[in-house]
Amino acid sequence: MMKWVIWIGAFGLAVVATAVLGAIAHSQIVAGELVALGHPVPLGDRLAWAGHDALGMFSTFAPIIALAFVIALPVAALIIGRLPHLRTFGYTLAGAVAVVAAIVVMKQLLDVTGIASARSALGLAAQALAGAAGGWLFARVSRLRST
Repeated sequence: MMKWVIWIGAFGLAVVATAVLGAIAHSQIVAGELVALGHPVPLGDRLAWAGHDALGMFSTFAPIIALAFVIALPVAALIIGRLPHLRTFGYTLAGAVAVVAAIVVMKQLLDVTGIASARSALGLAAQALAGAAGGWLFARVSRLRST
């Protein structure tokens, strides 16, 4: 029973971390594009945008991440069951793939890029890294044992 509680908590943390990091990455890529156009963006504005995007995007982005993780993490668990030495790598990779897959599926099915910055290779890579961080966090936290 305690194992499931730990897994659910790890899942929730992974989703929150991925959504927040993805939103922050999005805001910083957009700010970087403005700088490239010759419009300076002070650090205070970058931080404010990051907070605004993390809060504003959460209600739509987190459910998408959760759905992607509901598919990817159990698949990773099945593979990791046969290759336990690849546990951390497997969940990290699953997180990255889940986010990229969610973005690609939304584009193909809905003709929408849910995160504007993910239209570029850098933006898509940043979202993949956010997913990887969430997968890594899941691997670390889900390994905890109750004492």
